[in-house]
Amino acid sequence: MRKTKFIDRKNRLDRLIGLLKTRDFWTSMELSHALQISQRTLMRDLSEVTEMGIPIETDRGRGGGIRLNKRYGLSKLELNYKEIIDLILALATIEKLKSPLFLQNMKSIKDKIARSFPEGQRVQVQNLRKRLYIGDNASERILQNYTLPRQAVVNDLHEAFFEQKSLTIKYTSGKGETLERFIEPHYLVLNWPIWYIHAWDHLRNDVRMFRVDRILRTTASTSSFNLHHKSKFKEQVEDFFDEI
Repeated sequence: MRKTKFIDRKNRLDRLIGLLKTRDFWTSMELSHALQISQRTLMRDLSEVTEMGIPIETDRGRGGGIRLNKRYGLSKLELNYKEIIDLILALATIEKLKSPLFLQNMKSIKDKIARSFPEGQRVQVQNLRKRLYIGDNASERILQNYTLPRQAVVNDLHEAFFEQKSLTIKYTSGKGETLERFIEPHYLVLNWPIWYIHAWDHLRNDVRMFRVDRILRTTASTSSFNLHHKSKFKEQVEDFFDEI
């Protein structure tokens, strides 16, 4: 029993450190709620973390909070953009499956991964997560004409998505027409196993959805883009999921 309590406390301290790494600051109320512990236990845990040599700073008064010293860093996880996107997608897909086998330790895994990124890259990861939509499985009708996406296309899309660069695509429409479009890849949408790119289409001057497996060729550009307001895309994504 004593060993179990020690493990539980260690896991809780790991989660506490992980939570502190995910945001600039937390209030004590937010932390105690996230960890499902009392304020008294939280204060004791914070003291123990400090004794471990991890610098925790607190600001008193309105607008204050609890945070890690910004110079503090644990072992860093340096990933390139392809690895970051793959990692985010893998975690998001597992969460979507809602399998008890995977979800039991998901919070702990996410917290540990979050605190392993350097500060600048951690912000990138948080922003990328907001640009991913995971829906239900694709219908049998949609799967009938599905093919594996071209790897070169996937690589170019990932880079353009990550770097917020526009690109030209050669695309086969649902009617079998070959089209060419200059797009801004704002969001990635998955209805397993089919990927879609939710983009701003410069020709149509509007939001459009493109199936990744129907993209024949991509040509990268040096033209950067700023994300349009999410409301421009949200309604179409919701309608899209209903249709699928």
